[in-house]
Amino acid sequence: MNRRDIFQRKAYATYRMNLAARRAILANTPAEQEKARFWEAVWSAVSGIRRFKLGNGGGHARQRKA
Repeated sequence: MNRRDIFQRKAYATYRMNLAARRAILANTPAEQEKARFWEAVWSAVSGIRRFKLGNGGGHARQRKA
């Protein structure tokens, strides 16, 4: 059995994350949307993509210290 390298694993995890995001957008019920968002978060963690939650609602990934 051939093992995938790190780039192939990351690409697959990103692909699965995109599928979960699509399912969340197209969900008919809040329960389906919650389940899809859970899997989106799991696959984004596997692929190394982090979601930043900012307190000020801004669009920047990092806040500058004053």
